[in-house]
Amino acid sequence: NNHNCDSGVMGLIETNERLQRHGFLQTGTFLPGSTARAALVNINGIRVGILSYANRFNRLDTNFTSLGQQMLNPISAETVQADVAWAKERGAAFILCYVHWGKEYMHYPIEEQTTQAQYMADAGVDYIVGSHSHCLQVNDRITASDGRTVPVVYSMGNFLTNESKDM
Repeated sequence: NNHNCDSGVMGLIETNERLQRHGFLQTGTFLPGSTARAALVNINGIRVGILSYANRFNRLDTNFTSLGQQMLNPISAETVQADVAWAKERGAAFILCYVHWGKEYMHYPIEEQTTQAQYMADAGVDYIVGSHSHCLQVNDRITASDGRTVPVVYSMGNFLTNESKDM
């Protein structure tokens, strides 16, 4: 999410190493040299690829060296296309994408979100789930370029945290 850079490169490395050591699946940030682009899981016999992106890093990513930049996963149409292809080449029959996006305290998606949702669907993502606004946003169904209907949850709101700002 947008706080991935808060503790610098070493904090990001330590977080990823601890997640791996304790057997947590993770994606969206990567250890240096990692070639994995998605978490892959089998659910009731269906191979699912899980992708994750952020569209902001609180401007702290500008302090990262090229090594640190490789560990982050900013959203772009090209990256989504490549990651969907990577997951499908490894047998993913269904692609779920979590994206940290949008504007805080807005109950409706901004144009950037709807544009990104469309290119994710067009790239082959089957279900899109977002967060960042700190409040619920609308759910939608969009039509991908291949005719599939893709559900989009623009923001799930805050589940475990609170905000002092009235919404």
